[in-house]
Amino acid sequence: MIKFFAIFASLFIVGVAQAVIVAQDSAADATYNDGWQSTDNGGFGFLAWGLGASTSNPSNAGRFIGGSQFNANNEGPENINTSGRAFGMYANSNNLAVASRGFVVSTLVGNKYRFEMDNGWIDNSAVVSAGFYSGLTAVGVVEFVGGNSGGVYQIRDGATTTATTVSFTGKGLTYELEITGATTYTATLSKKDGSGMYVHNGTFSGALNQFQFFNDNAGSGGNHDAFVNSLEIDAVPEPATMLILGAGAALAARRRRKG
Repeated sequence: MIKFFAIFASLFIVGVAQAVIVAQDSAADATYNDGWQSTDNGGFGFLAWGLGASTSNPSNAGRFIGGSQFNANNEGPENINTSGRAFGMYANSNNLAVASRGFVVSTLVGNKYRFEMDNGWIDNSAVVSAGFYSGLTAVGVVEFVGGNSGGVYQIRDGATTTATTVSFTGKGLTYELEITGATTYTATLSKKDGSGMYVHNGTFSGALNQFQFFNDNAGSGGNHDAFVNSLEIDAVPEPATMLILGAGAALAARRRRKG
């Protein structure tokens, strides 16, 4: 009977395993009180930021900590700020600004990857994008191409893009990607003002291990600034961890029985 209960306890704990937050960061973290620099590492669970630009001229591309409500002609009141701050980037005169951040989390069914994005106006043929990658391969990356005929956001897997039904907004977006199988995921893109949502089912190969954010020549002035914020990964415990938890529960039950 004790052996049976031990097995049952192990299976029960594995069955009810819930994802827990293993990585989280926002621009409100004290790390960014002096701005946003390469090697900054606020929050927990992520690796340090890597920041770059295609020019050394700070007037043409760069990054900063600021309020996302001020882009797109102060469209709002919706925004993605935490304590009035978000991660901002600007790029103009055919230049590019990029931010990337790695993480070491096993890619398991049930994992959820989240962030918020608030783009400003985007010049024709310019691109603003944000999302998760497996190495250099995009996995459900959100992007908007200025002047594109559909006027909607796209979701990119590798070199393949899928048009969503979510139209341009300067009020901010929320995004969640959930791993649903060994090579499948479901992503949900929603407007912060509640006026649009799109669910995308995609495939991937290899472990997710990086977040990247690009402002590719969106345009001059604060109305064209792009922002991200509220990065988070909820991960399901690995099988070995769950077995340890199950064994611990079974041992505790056995001790109670003896007592």
